[in-house]
Amino acid sequence: MGVITQTHQSSVCLTNSTKFPARVRTLIESPSEVRKPLGFNALFGHPLIELGPGEQRNFTFDKRHVPVTAKSFARKDSSS
Repeated sequence: MGVITQTHQSSVCLTNSTKFPARVRTLIESPSEVRKPLGFNALFGHPLIELGPGEQRNFTFDKRHVPVTAKSFARKDSSS
């Protein structure tokens, strides 16, 4: 997973390297937020992202940490 941060947006590439569907939530923190302990159910209400087997998707998040764009593409199989 790689993260690129711009002034009001952050981009991340999520990869599901398994043979099974994956459901994940993301948490993006500012430098000041990272110092604060997470509360109970910190990811409650965050969007659920579904990735198919071998799927890789690039996401761009706005300053409220909400996904604004998503580009999906199949991962190349390196075992062939």
